[in-house]
Amino acid sequence: SLSRDARTNRLHLNVSENIINREFRKRPDTLDTKNEFRVSINILNPDFTLAARTIEPGFQLKMNEVKQLQHSFEITSPFFWSPQSPQVYSISISLSIDGELVDTIRKEFPLYTLTSSFDELQLNGLPFSFKGVTYIPSFDELGNLASFNQMEEDIKLIKQTGFNSVSFAKSDPHPYYLRLCENYGLLAFLEVPLNFIPQSFSADSDFKTRSKNYITEFVEGYSEFGSFAAIGLGSSYLAVIPEHLELIKELESSLPFRNKFLTYASFTGGEVEKIDNLDLYGIEIIGNSFINDTSGINSVINEIGKGKIFISSATYFVNAGGSSGYSNENTYEAQAKYFEDFLTAFSGENNPGYFINTMFNYRGDFSSVISGYSKENVYNIGLISEDRKTSFLSHTVIQSKLLGTERVTIPIGTRTDDSPMVFIIVGLVLALIIGVLVNSGRKFREDASRALLRPYNFFADVRDQRIMSSYHSTVLALVLAVVMALICSSLFYYLRDNIFFEKLLLATGSESLTGIISYIAWKPLNAVLWLSVFFIAAIILLVITIKFSSLFVRNRVYISSIYFSVVWAFIPMVLLIPAGIILYRVLDAEVANIYVYLGLLLFAVWVFYRLMKGIYVIFDINAGPVYFYSIIIAIVLISAFIIYFELSNSFVDYVILALKQYNLNELM
Repeated sequence: SLSRDARTNRLHLNVSENIINREFRKRPDTLDTKNEFRVSINILNPDFTLAARTIEPGFQLKMNEVKQLQHSFEITSPFFWSPQSPQVYSISISLSIDGELVDTIRKEFPLYTLTSSFDELQLNGLPFSFKGVTYIPSFDELGNLASFNQMEEDIKLIKQTGFNSVSFAKSDPHPYYLRLCENYGLLAFLEVPLNFIPQSFSADSDFKTRSKNYITEFVEGYSEFGSFAAIGLGSSYLAVIPEHLELIKELESSLPFRNKFLTYASFTGGEVEKIDNLDLYGIEIIGNSFINDTSGINSVINEIGKGKIFISSATYFVNAGGSSGYSNENTYEAQAKYFEDFLTAFSGENNPGYFINTMFNYRGDFSSVISGYSKENVYNIGLISEDRKTSFLSHTVIQSKLLGTERVTIPIGTRTDDSPMVFIIVGLVLALIIGVLVNSGRKFREDASRALLRPYNFFADVRDQRIMSSYHSTVLALVLAVVMALICSSLFYYLRDNIFFEKLLLATGSESLTGIISYIAWKPLNAVLWLSVFFIAAIILLVITIKFSSLFVRNRVYISSIYFSVVWAFIPMVLLIPAGIILYRVLDAEVANIYVYLGLLLFAVWVFYRLMKGIYVIFDINAGPVYFYSIIIAIVLISAFIIYFELSNSFVDYVILALKQYNLNELM
């Protein structure tokens, strides 16, 4: 333990040692040995000169006995460790028995003091602010496994960029990383992998107990490293959830070696609540939160204190690759512009400290939608590619800002239209096919008008085996499948940038489902093809299901009648062909999205109603039972989906948490 006397510029160092005699029998010896134990301690300055020394008087130690010793040292004019001057002391503790050396321990340690107060953060008694980056080890198919040389190259690159701190998030870092941080001058923030915790989990006593046990072992394992500056108690907390605040309090109170490091928790939504004994409060921002208007974070700083608030994670997703300039969102140029504006907004007096997320692209267990489709589940949010071969423009911009070198020019470019041509082409082809069918003869026109305007009469004709064209019905079924695929692919393509949509997918806990949705959201042509196949299969399955249901009625119902009824019940979907062509553009304009969603929902209800009408007409039974059982079946299917994912991954709890977080972010 360390204590500093600023007035006399002296440092008081307390060292404790545990000595255990593990000899189980005495060695036969003709000499009369005293078995005298002696401990000597040498402390060396960073320049390897002797700073302090002591030799413990001899003592006896019986077999299996444990002895604890305490030593105090006073170091005059100490060399303090800092990111600019990462000087470390070394201490060697030697144990001898009757003058014979039996054990020695050598350890390097930095001397520094890091404190937080309402007004400011101080390092060695001087004002200080974090200029950090998050680091998540990821090395292609090896995951977080890396050689010592790879570890050192990464830490060296972080230091050369100009950062003074590094946050190890979402995993337990290898201890060698912390030793490298000591040597290169980086403060290490270690974050316990607790993220996006549902409200019910936070209140669960078993979850709390497991978390406390984990965090105790976590801290004890890393406590010997001097670069260990702060412990994170989790991230994506919501200040409006009392259970989150209570969990943070209990985790903080269970920490061992409490005086050796600072504690912090990261909040999303821009709101923070004071928590007893918590040293720092992190705020997570994604996209342009607080960048264009810093009044929100300034109000939090005024309430909690400038020395208590920092940006724990500033994230910008890249999913559009490179472009002509930052006018195009989610490109490498836009990422560079974002971080340039970020560093400008939080520089000087407005700098509460920050961590940019993240140094390198990394892989995860789930596919990301908002980060772009990747077969290897690579998240494109880093300043440098995962293979370390490509340094993006954002890295160059940040490096120039932090090191004060020549300003990097980011091209504005021209905004390009990201609306896929496939939507227009497919829509026009569908319209052409419908036009050919309409002009192929009176039969299709009459059937279409009667099915759309007088569905009861139409389904009655189908029941009575009136002449229906199998050719027209089959072509119409294919068109309807493609129309539904076009609408769905347009919706998925629009939602690909929506983080709330991604959180809903992650709430299922299904790697395959998130991978499929990510694929079809970013591959519109493939999405139209595969979704068309899906809807064709769905139509066939629906026909088979209704045929099975016909076994429970007295009347004989032909499968051809069921097929015609199902296909022509969906004919209103043809009216959505023009909507499918422009749907993405309308949604992207974000002027009437809620009405678009409501319109599509009402359209789906209308088609469902027509389908139920077709069933009870061809079954020749009362409408009531068909409506009742159809609605029950729909509810059962939806409930089965929810219950399955609820039992496997607490789906409902995560959805509720996502809704609360989404509402908060909408207010910013």
